[in-house]
Amino acid sequence: MSSQPKETTTTAAAPNALREGKLFPTNLAELYSGDDIDSLFKGGFLCFGYWDDVLIRDETVLTDDDYIGATVDLHEKVFETLDLQKTDDVLDVGSGHGGGSGLLAGSGLVNSVTGLDHFAAHVAKAQKRNQKLIKTKNLHYVVGDAEKMPFADETFDKLYTNEAFQHFNPEKALKEFYRVLKKGGRFTICTIFINNRGYIPEVLTLIPKAAILSDFGGEEIAALPNLVEYIKTMFTNVKVSAIGNHVWKGYDKWVRQNEPGIWDCNWLKSYKRGLIDYYLVSADKP
Repeated sequence: MSSQPKETTTTAAAPNALREGKLFPTNLAELYSGDDIDSLFKGGFLCFGYWDDVLIRDETVLTDDDYIGATVDLHEKVFETLDLQKTDDVLDVGSGHGGGSGLLAGSGLVNSVTGLDHFAAHVAKAQKRNQKLIKTKNLHYVVGDAEKMPFADETFDKLYTNEAFQHFNPEKALKEFYRVLKKGGRFTICTIFINNRGYIPEVLTLIPKAAILSDFGGEEIAALPNLVEYIKTMFTNVKVSAIGNHVWKGYDKWVRQNEPGIWDCNWLKSYKRGLIDYYLVSADKP
C-alpha cells in the first residue's frame, strides 16, 4: 500500500503480539507485517472499503466477497472523481498488492495504469496477481518512492492514491504529484486524516503513529485543514468529501469478526470522537 523513501530495518515484536493488541507497530515495516494482513485484506486490496448499509447490520455475517465488494466500491468512488478518459495514463501511488490498479487497467476506461510502491514484496504480489493485464502492456509496476518518483516530468494525466497518503511525507509527495502530472492533470487522495492538528496526541493513544502519520516527517501539515491549505498553494479546483459514514462501521465489523483483539478496533472509536474521518481529496494541476 505504501510508497516510502527508505524501508526500515527493524527487530519487530512477534506478529502475534502485534495482532493481539499488546503492542502498537512502531513503524511502517511492522504495520505491514503479521498474519493480520492476510486475514483482514483480500483480493489484492489493502484498504478499509466502502460498505453498503445492509452489510453492517448486526445480524449479517460478512464474507470475503463482501469485503472485496466494499473495496471495489471504494476504488470506484475514487475513479469517479478523476474524470477518466480513454487516452489517460494513470499513476497509482502506493499500489500495494495490485487490486486497485488491476481493477482500473482491466476496466478499459484508460490507456494505461502504472503502480508505484516502495515495498518490493508488494510489487511482486501485484505483478503475480495481474500477469494477464501486464502482458497487454497497459499495466506496469515500479518499485519507488512517493517522495522521489522515478518518472519524468509531466508523465501522467491522472494520479490517485488509496489509503496510502498518510504514510507519505505530505509536502514532498504533493510536490512530486505536481511534477509528474501533466498540465490540467488531476489527483485524488483517498484515505484517513486527522481532523485537527490539536487532536494528534489523543489520536496517538488509540491508533499507532505508523498507521496515521508518516515515519518521514511532515506532521505540521498532516491534519486535513493544514493539508488542504497547502494543496491550494499549488493546485486548483480543490474538492474535499468526507465518506467515513460508509467506511468505519463496516470496517469495524469486519475487523471484529476476523481479528477482534487488535488495535484496528479503535478506528471507529476515534471517528465517533470526531478525531478522524475518511476523505476524498482531489485537485487539478493548473
